[in-house]
Amino acid sequence: VIPIYNAERYLKETLESVRKQNYEDFEVLLINDGSNDKSVDICLNFSNRDNRFHLYQKSNGGVCSARNYGIREAKGEYILFIDSDDVVEQTMLSNCLKKIQKSGADILIFGMSFDVEKNGRIIKSLIKSCETDLFTSEELEKYYRYLYDNNYITSMCNRIIRTSIIRNNDLRFNEKLTNYEDMAFSLECLRYAEKIQSIAECYYHYIIHDELGM
Repeated sequence: VIPIYNAERYLKETLESVRKQNYEDFEVLLINDGSNDKSVDICLNFSNRDNRFHLYQKSNGGVCSARNYGIREAKGEYILFIDSDDVVEQTMLSNCLKKIQKSGADILIFGMSFDVEKNGRIIKSLIKSCETDLFTSEELEKYYRYLYDNNYITSMCNRIIRTSIIRNNDLRFNEKLTNYEDMAFSLECLRYAEKIQSIAECYYHYIIHDELGM
């Protein structure tokens, strides 16, 4: 699920990183959240070339609203959220699904790299990752500080979630929140998962653009 709002500057690179996955059996839900730039044209280009990409249009409601729209439309056994200006590693899906098939995890959390980009070039990177044993939601308190410090609870972009965890418990992003919405939803998902696995491998690149710094 990729929420999109006026993302034309970075969107093509994001979608290319998804399209080039070496695992092929997936769908991409492009949720256009009322963009007024050329984001829709970029989405149409991808959906016309690749039938795994599906464009949905809605009025602007914010990232939580767009993600909730994607949750309603998703058909896959697992769900993953990607921001429209970030990129993912080519082996993300294949490697993560192998881990899930072996462990039976309901949620698999992986590392993130925070990359500072300037003039089209990555000038600095900070990797946040950790690895724990397979654990249950009841054991979360034991790992909480470790996971929190390594950004394994605060973001929703570095995990694959069994869709039934969300659907069966009617979980949704809180559309009234503008801060910490990822953490709130993350904790709800962790609460209902029977098995949780975290791995150290980094598959997601959170791009900090231009002079914003780290």
